[in-house]
Amino acid sequence: MWNNIIGQDKVISFLKISIKNKRLNTAYLFYGKKGVGKDAVAIELAKSLNCANPDEELNACDKCKSCIDIQKFHSRYMKFITALPASKSEIQEDNILLSLSPDDYEIYLAELEKKSENLYHKINIPKSNNIRIDSIRQLIKEAYVTAMDNRKKVFIISDCDLMNQNTANSLLKILEEPPSDTIIILTTSRINFLLPTITGRCQKIKFESLGKEEIMIYLKNHFSELDDNELVLFSEIAQGSLGIFQDLDMGSFSSFRQNVVDILRNLVSSKYLGFSKLINEITSYKDKNIAKLAIFILMLWFKDVNQMKINNDPNIINKDLALNVKQFADRYDADIYKIVLLLEDSIKDIDSNVNLELLFHNLLIKINSQIKNISKI
Repeated sequence: MWNNIIGQDKVISFLKISIKNKRLNTAYLFYGKKGVGKDAVAIELAKSLNCANPDEELNACDKCKSCIDIQKFHSRYMKFITALPASKSEIQEDNILLSLSPDDYEIYLAELEKKSENLYHKINIPKSNNIRIDSIRQLIKEAYVTAMDNRKKVFIISDCDLMNQNTANSLLKILEEPPSDTIIILTTSRINFLLPTITGRCQKIKFESLGKEEIMIYLKNHFSELDDNELVLFSEIAQGSLGIFQDLDMGSFSSFRQNVVDILRNLVSSKYLGFSKLINEITSYKDKNIAKLAIFILMLWFKDVNQMKINNDPNIINKDLALNVKQFADRYDADIYKIVLLLEDSIKDIDSNVNLELLFHNLLIKINSQIKNISKI
């Protein structure tokens, strides 16, 4: 049901009106930051269009065979296309999945099941760097098979920016002349990576960042063990996206945050051995999202320090670390504005496939140059 979607009221309202007025486009481009519901809305749209018993508000019933099949990714009327590992095997029986290794196929099925249970889950298959051209060729072939009972075939290409130029070009023809019973939905968090020929053939729909209250509702529903202070903290760290909670182990978050804060403490105390060791621990995951999480934690820390300096205000985000924040604020004078700019720039650099260990070393040395120990003056 549309009720499964968090926020995005404008997008949902627009799509409902389009359905009611029978003015759905044949190709859409859903774009916006990661973890805001682009895939989720696309899947719910597929359910709404094919539900046997939709209500007056065009909510899918989630009970009929069509809804259940789409939710479980078993439907002939909804195909979900994502990046897959490269394979040396030939495609068998027009099914690209059969060309995967047994291990990759098992991982794919497990990831699909997770997304079935939580539409905001981000499918993650090792070495899946590109959307394969064979996936698009299979889409085209299936698109030209006529749907039964006036149903709509919905093809969702998740993270479509992972198409290389050849793959994107293979999609162009069907974007120009799609069958009338077919809707193609591309989703991306990096619209600038797409060819103009692709974006120009789709109706673009922007997904906004989620509000803190919307994120807190999601957290309450999925992580009942969190207390109110933790809900506030995580809604801040989320930065308008639910994507971070796929990589975040709630049980170990406190120790992870402590490691990040300890990196800063070692740095300003000139304890470079401990500083380097902790950086190595964080970057050893080789995970961009984990690296970004560490930077978000630093950003919130310095914002709390600034709040404490200005108002001596204990009503900060890291409430459980209020004493530590105050001690840091009393002891050090930091150019918070410049530090936050450095942190924001480093987040952009992470998406450019830089060496994470080198990035953190350079970033923290630059941060250290903006901090003075005023307790020694």
